Amino acid sequence: MQRTRMTFKHQSMRWLKIFSSIIIIWGLLTLIFNHLFFNVSISEPQGYYFVTSIGQISRGDKVLLCVNDQNSTKIMHQLKLPHEKNACDFETPYLLKSIAGIPGDKIKITTYGVFINGYLAPNSIALNFFENIALNPLPFGEFILGQDEYFMLGRTPHSYDSRYFGKVKKTQIIYKAYFLWKKTKPLLM
Repeated sequence: MQRTRMTFKHQSMRWLKIFSSIIIIWGLLTLIFNHLFFNVSISEPQGYYFVTSIGQISRGDKVLLCVNDQNSTKIMHQLKLPHEKNACDFETPYLLKSIAGIPGDKIKITTYGVFINGYLAPNSIALNFFENIALNPLPFGEFILGQDEYFMLGRTPHSYDSRYFGKVKKTQIIYKAYFLWKKTKPLLM
């Protein structure tokens, strides 16, 4: 009887440990996959990013944002950016961009590219067309970013960014993104 009770107790503890381990692993995987974003665009490094709540925003941060105006949405669909059901209107995908301009910065759009506080941003000459699609860049001129306004740029000349859709309100920024590892295709397809 004593041995049977001990065996039952031992088996119960063993199953409890297994069950607890499964719950912990499931919880960690859920946490990781709910905070994982795969970037397919070449306007920022391709691969996996860990995304978190916004918190403090600084120049150079990579963020996921929504572009919610209909004209930009049409262009994004023409560029064959994926349709997604997420926090963005019109089933547009999150765009991964770097914050180039922050509140108070002076933005000047010229034929030479975008100047931010007098410094020319690399690869910032706006294109009028990409693969026969009219991109409708912002007109030449200058403006100062207001409170909670940001200017986004990608790292390549053909990135669809603030050169085309303009300033971004803080409310359009959904997540902050941190690069994890380079990959050209997602693991699960």
